[in-house]
Amino acid sequence: MQVSRSILGAISFCIFLRLVVAACIHWMGSPAQAFCLTDTESYLAPARALATSGAFLNNQGQADFFRTPGYPLSLVPGIVLGFPMLGGVVTQVVFSGLVVLLTGIWGKELWGDIVGTRAAWIMAFDPLSLVMSMVLMSDMLFSLLVLLGAWLLWRSRQEDLLQLAMSGLCLGFASLVKPVGLYLAPCLLIAWLVQIHGRSYRMLSLFGVSAIFFFCSFLLPMGWIARNIENGYFGFSSSSQVLADCYVKPAIIAQATHQDYYALRSSLGCVESLLPKQELPGLLTVASEYPWVTFKVFVQGLVRGMLDPGTLDLARMLGLYPAQGGLMGVATSQGILVALKALIVRNPGVVLLLGISFPWVLVLMLLGIVGMIRKSYTSWSEWLIPLTLTGYFLFFCAGPGSVGRYRLPLMPVLAWLAAHGLVHLKGRRGVA
Repeated sequence: MQVSRSILGAISFCIFLRLVVAACIHWMGSPAQAFCLTDTESYLAPARALATSGAFLNNQGQADFFRTPGYPLSLVPGIVLGFPMLGGVVTQVVFSGLVVLLTGIWGKELWGDIVGTRAAWIMAFDPLSLVMSMVLMSDMLFSLLVLLGAWLLWRSRQEDLLQLAMSGLCLGFASLVKPVGLYLAPCLLIAWLVQIHGRSYRMLSLFGVSAIFFFCSFLLPMGWIARNIENGYFGFSSSSQVLADCYVKPAIIAQATHQDYYALRSSLGCVESLLPKQELPGLLTVASEYPWVTFKVFVQGLVRGMLDPGTLDLARMLGLYPAQGGLMGVATSQGILVALKALIVRNPGVVLLLGISFPWVLVLMLLGIVGMIRKSYTSWSEWLIPLTLTGYFLFFCAGPGSVGRYRLPLMPVLAWLAAHGLVHLKGRRGVA
């Protein structure tokens, strides 16, 4: 596997740009907010516990069931060396460079040199990828592992059992980084089985191959579930229950009853990663009571997640926007347009950043649509795994609380489509 100089140039530029921006954030941002979002502490606390005692504990010294150990493990070396922020940012930048590398390599294998190279440069310039390389959050590592696992699975169609097993392990570890990836492996396996058209695989039946992949992809998650059961929690992570009770249900009820989203959450006792003190009806009950509002809330979340360039996160790190600015609550309870109007009045500096970064997202989406339309799908099976990846994360991008970083695993696919659209508009073709 040979990497072209153009892709290496994109990786070098990616790393250089992110280090320069990191230096600017360190210089301009407040020490309490630089490189951190509101959820960062929930990763740092178990990482510090792992570094000092080897146990996965939250701030209260109790076993942590909300976070999974994948990303905190990557923070441990920096904490042990005494540079938690510097170590975390450096690893984030390295993860970002590897994402650019895999985007270029897989794009080249799918669509040829020109598309692969341009997709790598798109990822190097992308504002969302840039911002998420600067914050101590799990999204960049998660995107890297998902992309690597999906690429290895796609390549294993050539009857490479080792790549199939490595794909399962990567996807399994990805679910330990973010629990939202727990059900991705079975979805990709179905796409892979359709892709290979039922042919034999290294003298093994498809059932045997699927069993190997399942074992590899659920080996690490099952180990974590066993740890949780030993500590009194029967499940993989409490994050899905917290998401439903502290975000989804309050968002639907707030919009249906015209209440303030944050005020409602506060009255229910929703605090960070803890379940609300006041129990709400089940999610299906709330959705059946307010079906139209539920649909609207999820569509608004999808639009917000797909179009958010990460501007608010960058503004928080630069000290231009408070950690709890309230914009998400306005967007959730009153709609995106009302939230934008409030943002223009209260934070003109953020609006300037938004004006710089949002056109990039819009142009990228339009080029992606052109690339999708102009793509020849004669070899449609080659695209089953990327399309399954896209559908999976589009589903999880919807809903209240959705932000731009949820879109990060989709960015390589969007970069390929946009690069292909750009090639078409310039009248040039990549190698088929």
